[in-house]
Amino acid sequence: MSRSDKPDRPERFGLRPLAEWDVPRWLDQMVAVAAAVTVGLALAVVVVVLANALFGFVPDAPRIGFGTGAVAVAVISAPFVIWRSVVAQKTVNVTEQGHITDRINKAVELLGHREPAVRMGAILSFDRIMADSAVDRLMVLKMMNAYITYHQPAVTDGGDEEVRDTTIDVQAALDVLSKWQS
Repeated sequence: MSRSDKPDRPERFGLRPLAEWDVPRWLDQMVAVAAAVTVGLALAVVVVVLANALFGFVPDAPRIGFGTGAVAVAVISAPFVIWRSVVAQKTVNVTEQGHITDRINKAVELLGHREPAVRMGAILSFDRIMADSAVDRLMVLKMMNAYITYHQPAVTDGGDEEVRDTTIDVQAALDVLSKWQS
């Protein structure tokens, strides 16, 4: 198996790789050209309408009234409205990431609890975090693997064969890992 045929880390856990957003696609280029043409035409219309309203450059055209100012204000303010929407979306994304980080910290805190049922709840919250955040999935899977490795019960000799008594929290972690590998 060559190096390029080997699956990367997310694929080993059964996760799909993230999209490659830095690779330009033909549809993206068409949308960019269409947006540039639309903006250019809108600016040309604004210039012609304002020139006609202010200076009367087109002699046969009727004078344009108060609608000219409204169009000019709408076209000039449109980039600011779009920019405000972009900033608001970025703020929402940052807030969401902070919320997920808080959930991870709380779940890690609960993993250290004495009661197995509380630890099981923390593991199930990790499952929910993996469903909500594809970015944090690999990190959570690594934490679950480390938790299982550390809390694996000791092997007891039950006669002819070895018997392992798995606690409910370790079993929940194994269930979550198997769910995300399939």
